[in-house]
Amino acid sequence: TNTVPTRVIAKTRRGGRGLGTVLCRHCGQTAETLGHISGYCPKTKKSRIRRHNLVVSEVQKIAVRGRFEVIREPRMFGDNGHAYIPDLILLKGEKGYIVDPTIVWERGDSLRKAAAVKKTKYKHLVGAVRDLQDQVEEVEILPLVIGARGVWPAKINNPLVDLLGIPRKTAKKWALLILCQTQKMVSEFMD
Repeated sequence: TNTVPTRVIAKTRRGGRGLGTVLCRHCGQTAETLGHISGYCPKTKKSRIRRHNLVVSEVQKIAVRGRFEVIREPRMFGDNGHAYIPDLILLKGEKGYIVDPTIVWERGDSLRKAAAVKKTKYKHLVGAVRDLQDQVEEVEILPLVIGARGVWPAKINNPLVDLLGIPRKTAKKWALLILCQTQKMVSEFMD
């Protein structure tokens, strides 16, 4: 990843000399790093949404094949009065699941933190999901976290993988898909 000539990398290679700024060439808001390009820059927003929606659609297809009732992007109100739009609600028998994939730059424990953020964010929707159908008694929040460089944190994703019976080969395919989409995004950014 240090081969991509972001402004931060270019300045680092020059020992901090030359190249007046490390700020993003498109938004000028923060340091131009691969993490910024793949996760935050307004220039890549459409590509990020497209990359994210690819994963959501793949999960939805597998859930439908598994005979789950799938509700995509419902607007729901939590027990705190705030509105939320989780990517997927899966319902089957007495169980409901809130599934919200996220793609984050792999740095330190960013993948674990992203999963924790999803669980905290959607804990307010447990009652609303339970109210969708009379028979739903238990609701679980299942984050799906994939690193922008294709890292698949099995420990975080295994509950969803096990629930839907996602084959290991499919998980690898998704991780590779994300990596390819991130590469495409960076290339578009640099053009």
